Amino acid sequence: MRSFHKGALITGIGIVSSLGIGKKIFWSNFKKGKSGISQKICFKNSLPKSKKAGWINKINFDYYLKKQNSRYLSRSVKLLLTAVSLALKDAKIKNNQKLDMGIILGEAVGTLSTQFRLTHVNQTEGPNFVSPIEFANALNNSMASQVAIKNGIKGFNLTISSGFSSGLDALGYAAMMLNNKRIKKAIVGASEALSKELWEGFNALGLLKKSRQAKNKSKNSISALNSQSGGICLGEGAAILVLENQADYNKGRNNALAQIIGWGNAFGGGAQAMKRAMILAIQDAEVKAEDVDCCFMGSNKDTKQELHETRAIKDVFLSNKKLMVRSIKSLTGECYSASGPMQCAAGALAIANNFVPPLLNKQQNRKSQVINTVLINSCGCDGNNSTIILRRVK
Repeated sequence: MRSFHKGALITGIGIVSSLGIGKKIFWSNFKKGKSGISQKICFKNSLPKSKKAGWINKINFDYYLKKQNSRYLSRSVKLLLTAVSLALKDAKIKNNQKLDMGIILGEAVGTLSTQFRLTHVNQTEGPNFVSPIEFANALNNSMASQVAIKNGIKGFNLTISSGFSSGLDALGYAAMMLNNKRIKKAIVGASEALSKELWEGFNALGLLKKSRQAKNKSKNSISALNSQSGGICLGEGAAILVLENQADYNKGRNNALAQIIGWGNAFGGGAQAMKRAMILAIQDAEVKAEDVDCCFMGSNKDTKQELHETRAIKDVFLSNKKLMVRSIKSLTGECYSASGPMQCAAGALAIANNFVPPLLNKQQNRKSQVINTVLINSCGCDGNNSTIILRRVK
């Protein structure tokens, strides 16, 4: 039994998404059910030429990054550094408190577009024409390194890559490091930017094509997603959470939003692996399935995946009649490894505000509710499944 998450507090949130920049705007639009999905031609000479996506249209990186030289940084790194800046400000972390912080980031695609670009130059023009500056940005751990360099952090630095669940696994690992007293504070999350390579990769798999809805979907699906989805809708963004050890936390600051109390992960396709990840997280948190008030789904409008997760949730929470099931991906799109931390941020804000937004396009009671425990799932077609459990700070 891994009971090492009891001391990890979420004290700051930084979000850059198609729903808005900053946790206040993000939460406000999420509460309203406002969609960040837009219809536009994202990439030239790419198929499909026009597709809905959670694209961040307007963002002034110079405003958020200030004096930092961002000329040679990729879009995913700029999104990440912006989210880190917002999270540190939200957590009220001063410059002299940054030095010994840990950095644990999840990365699924991250630097892929830079790697493709460098490979193309190397093959068409030769190695002498490869930019040494861009080469440094193509390394898999370069995003975490940039966070450390730009913020003068000299502590623990790690990148976790486990596909769709990378962001949630980074949160679980960071909680473990805090409890083991390897670090006192941590910057945790993920960042993903839309790219032509990612777009065409999902399209080649047939995941972006409009597919027929399953005949039994309305009967068996929990429908936390838009029932008229017809395939995965990609998105981009960054979500960063500042975690602090409860033993070293100054309660006078009074800014802790929630507490990580459980983490479980499992590999395998279908409902059984998803079910196993949730059961491990519940056991790790030392709670009962009936104690969970809300579940944020990891499904991304892939009909088969949604049905598998629906089956797993029903099996685990069979006796929990109060459970509310939600997902932010119908509003932000599938942001790959960044979706997990975004859902965690939404879960922490739901606990802090005692409010769970209604299902998309559904008329429901919008009154405040007591939300003490939230479960967040992350799962994908790669077979990685991860679950995090949050609880109100006691």
